[in-house]
Amino acid sequence: MNEELEYICSATLIILGNNLIPKKISELLEIVPNQTWEKGQQKSHITRDGKTNFHNSFYEWGGWKSFIPDEKANLELDEQLEYWCDLLKGRENIMIKLEKQKYQLRINCYISTSATASILISPDLQQRLASLRLELAFCIFADED
Repeated sequence: MNEELEYICSATLIILGNNLIPKKISELLEIVPNQTWEKGQQKSHITRDGKTNFHNSFYEWGGWKSFIPDEKANLELDEQLEYWCDLLKGRENIMIKLEKQKYQLRINCYISTSATASILISPDLQQRLASLRLELAFCIFADED
């Protein structure tokens, strides 16, 4: 990995679904999520001082999120994607079952760069992601510093 990164990134595993029950997803994947919600639950966020602020809106679908671990946060995007593939290895049939239940299975890729950045995802990695039925969603931001 280069000392001077072309970009900073974060790859988050997200599962969304109309009738998603987060506890069932956690049990199936044997992964503890960082954030979950159920359809109809009031939206909220936690402030820096630890207080919960509730919004005047409600979730239209259920959700389950797992963030990239802190010790992997400085990896390049392809390495973070490899981490998720390694973690989910052997769970391909579970992911296919979730997809058949109309859940959206994705890795949300946040990328911030102040210049042109090149991101290469090898054919082997693409095949691993596809075998897990994971779509990639890219959120790319230009840092103006």
